[in-house]
Amino acid sequence: MGEAEKKQDLNDEKIHGRTSKKNQGLSALEPPPPGQWQLLYWPAFNSEGKLCAGAGRGEYLRVLFEEAGVPYEEVNAHLSDYFWTKLELQPEHFPVLAPPAIRKDNFALSQTPVCAKYLATQFGLYPEDPLDAAKAEQTVYTVHEYIAEGVAAYHPVKASMSYVDQKEEAKPYIEAFKRERVRLIN
Repeated sequence: MGEAEKKQDLNDEKIHGRTSKKNQGLSALEPPPPGQWQLLYWPAFNSEGKLCAGAGRGEYLRVLFEEAGVPYEEVNAHLSDYFWTKLELQPEHFPVLAPPAIRKDNFALSQTPVCAKYLATQFGLYPEDPLDAAKAEQTVYTVHEYIAEGVAAYHPVKASMSYVDQKEEAKPYIEAFKRERVRLIN
């Protein structure tokens, strides 16, 4: 690994607020085994085995794989390279822009709600009735909109910066979120 790659690894650790698992687990730089589903997302647990921010949006996709009983592999090494610097490794003519993403053979897809709908359809979990399907989609998009608003409240300075490093700046945004949005679900 060259000096630039080492520097990027350290930067990734600072940006994503987690211990690097660059050499632990499967690498996004390697193609998936034939016919094998993969979930590309930050590790759900850090090197000490503690839950970290990685459970987030990838968890919705994990639940679909588990519920359907479909085997999949977690890929959490070299994600920055795959998504942002080595685009030639992605399927031709349709790049995926950020984790979480799913891939199988020469197919890859990102954006959690899109991936969730695709997997649910593939695994027979998506409603066939158009009205039920519309209600399911409404629920999915509402959940993801709500999450985005919550993340913005806890990360008002910069989304990729740790909450701990912007805790003071976040206080008024968190209070506004609780006052204006959380009350709607209580």
